[in-house]
Amino acid sequence: TIGSYAFAQGFEDETCPTHVTIPNSVTGICAYAFYNCPGLKSVTIPEGVVHIGTEAFLDCRNLTELAIPSSVKQIDSRAFSDCRGLTEITIPGSVTNVGSSAFFRCQGLASVTVPACVLGTGLGSVFPGASSITNVVLSEGVQSIPRNAFGWSGSFPKLEHVLIPASVTNIDTEAFSVFHGRVAV
Repeated sequence: TIGSYAFAQGFEDETCPTHVTIPNSVTGICAYAFYNCPGLKSVTIPEGVVHIGTEAFLDCRNLTELAIPSSVKQIDSRAFSDCRGLTEITIPGSVTNVGSSAFFRCQGLASVTVPACVLGTGLGSVFPGASSITNVVLSEGVQSIPRNAFGWSGSFPKLEHVLIPASVTNIDTEAFSVFHGRVAV
């Protein structure tokens, strides 16, 4: 496990690690582990990590490379908040719980791939302030799109496309009504 505040705060841009490869022996990244590490550009998270803690990467604003492995089961609240350099993210289908505001103000995000648990929480709750999202891909295995899955009107002002997999068998009333017909499904 990478402990709380292990690489957090105190780094100036020039002394903060820029590339981190987490060892295969690590199974969890605790709260605030890389909090406010502005020089961090890439993180390699190995298979075997099952939990990413609260605000683990909060304000890593230059983080551009991140892959969440399929071993991850839980991503806590605000884990990647203010990671403005991220342009795309895939939350694997193995994830069963994503905390609110996990990707708060990730303003560079353009494309996201999400499992069913994110739809249950609501994209507006997981990605608030990620106003540049243009493309949402629902993972294969998603069976239902609940009412308000995409949040409220104005949550994603640039959203253009939602890819729905063949596994979807139910789309609830008003699931896409917040877009007023401007999104291609």
